[in-house]
Amino acid sequence: MQRDDVALGAYTPPPSDFSISASPSSVTVAQGSNGTATISTAVTSGSAETVALSAGGQPTGSTVTFNPSSVTAGGSSTMTVAVDPSTAPGSYPITVTGTGATGTHTTTVTVTVQAPAPTFALSASPGSQTVGRGGGTTYTVTIAPQTGFSGNVSLSVSGLPNRTSASFSPNPAGSSSTLTVSTARNTHTGAYQLTITGSGGGITKTTTVTLTVN
Repeated sequence: MQRDDVALGAYTPPPSDFSISASPSSVTVAQGSNGTATISTAVTSGSAETVALSAGGQPTGSTVTFNPSSVTAGGSSTMTVAVDPSTAPGSYPITVTGTGATGTHTTTVTVTVQAPAPTFALSASPGSQTVGRGGGTTYTVTIAPQTGFSGNVSLSVSGLPNRTSASFSPNPAGSSSTLTVSTARNTHTGAYQLTITGSGGGITKTTTVTLTVN
C-alpha cells in the first residue's frame, strides 16, 4: 500500500495592522472656543498594537490634543481642538495620524472656524438698595453689546414684593436704562431678590439685585 507523506510548514500569522477614523469628521467651532471629535481605531489584521496619535494642519495659534495620546488598536481617543480668538474664519482640514509598530494611517477632521454669535452682557448697579415702606429707589441697568450685537433690548423685572411697582426708562434700551422701584406704605418688609431680564435679537440674559424694605 502506497502512503503519501505531507510536509507541514510552520504557520506564519498575518502582519498586524489597524485602521483609523474620526466621528464626526467635520466640527464647527467659534473663535476662542473648543471643538471635539472621537478618533477610533480598529484591528484589521494580526494582533492589537499601540497607536500613537498626532495632528497636523491646524490653524496658526490653535492647538490639538488627544486624550489619551496613544491607544491600543481597537480603542478610541477624544481629540480637542482649541481655536485661538484671532484665528480667521474658514475651513481647516486637520490630518490625524496614527503611528503603530507596523506603519501609519491617517484620517481627516475638517474644522470650520466661525466668528462668535453677537450677544450682550446685562448688569445692574448698585447690587442692593434699602428703602422704607412707601419709598422708592433706582438701579442702573447696563447693556454691553458684544461681538457685533446691535439693536435694543427689552427689559422686565420679577420678584417684586406685594404692592410694589417698577418701570424702566428707556425701555427698550440700547446701552443703559434706569429701573425705578416704588413701594407702598403697606408693602411687606423684608429682603427681596429682583431678577432683571433683557431680551433682544433672540437672546435673553438676566441679572439680579436685592431690594430691602424696612
